[in-house]
Amino acid sequence: MLMKIQLPDSTREALCRLAEEKETSVQQLVRQALDEYLARNGQRVEVREAARRYAERHRDLLDRLGD
Repeated sequence: MLMKIQLPDSTREALCRLAEEKETSVQQLVRQALDEYLARNGQRVEVREAARRYAERHRDLLDRLGD
């Protein structure tokens, strides 16, 4: 999928410097950063969803514990 994003000049320049330092492309740096972000935040979403399902499944028990 082709995607265009607008970045501030300072961000673009920092990415270019880092890519040169790491001997990779800006595109690869951005892909890696997005992959890492999605991996971290995807786990949080899964945990929240599991907790929601548990709470629904055991609502009676949780209500009694709350009393």
